[in-house]
Amino acid sequence: MKHVSGLDEPELKTLECAHRNHPVARVRNRAHVIILSSRGCQLGRIADICGMSRQAVSRVMEKWEKTGVRGLCDEPRPGRPRLLTPEDEDFVREIVREEPRSPAKVLAALEDERGRTVSKPTLRRVIRGERTWKRIRTSLKPKRNEAEFREKQEEISHLEQRREDGEIGVFYFDGAGFNETPCIPYAWQPKGEYIEIAPSKGQRLNVLAFMDKANNCTPFVFECSINTDVVIACLTTSPRKLRRKPSSSWTTRRFTRATTFWIPCPNGRRRDCMSCFCPHILPS
Repeated sequence: MKHVSGLDEPELKTLECAHRNHPVARVRNRAHVIILSSRGCQLGRIADICGMSRQAVSRVMEKWEKTGVRGLCDEPRPGRPRLLTPEDEDFVREIVREEPRSPAKVLAALEDERGRTVSKPTLRRVIRGERTWKRIRTSLKPKRNEAEFREKQEEISHLEQRREDGEIGVFYFDGAGFNETPCIPYAWQPKGEYIEIAPSKGQRLNVLAFMDKANNCTPFVFECSINTDVVIACLTTSPRKLRRKPSSSWTTRRFTRATTFWIPCPNGRRRDCMSCFCPHILPS
């Protein structure tokens, strides 16, 4: 019966340590095989305990007899050489920082300047540790005037403080348009031929809404164009809480040509309502 015998104390301690603590599962399993064999376990019993075949257990024992502890680890395996050197990978990361939206430009620069030709999957493997491929976000920050931005921030803070003191009501106003025009779908089509569909244009809906810091939203839906008269009509038909005190409305849309106007109150008196245009700052 094949088994391992004659293990000294240092070898047993090394095997026990490898079985418990080695980061590679295969090494832990092989160390367990040698330990069980040294305790007199039969080949079939060791195979059942370690989840291996009898042939695999036998090979582990033979390798132990030939090389000792070194036989527990895998030998270097042959494979294809790396396509990119560490210097090439650093070059790729630098180009990606300059051209994050175009993998084709990165591959072209790598071929022109470093003489390396690789595929897009190889490029992804190089940069996936520090970057992910995802949709770019739109932002108005590059377009805003920083001085105007800070000025409007201070003005909004002042108005919000007055709102907290109960002097005025502050509402944020914006609008968006929606239409029912469908997107043209993709389809499997015969080569050289096209599936044709009749074009159609859906109805457009314009949505205006007032919202305060308490997330109270008052939306309005229109099929017509939006102008100053429409905005004032929204104010005059808004809930009572929107019209109970002088109000300040901040907008990112140039719907209102006037900077101030007044709206009627339930008691017949009028209340001033100031509309301020704040370009490119509310999204921030």
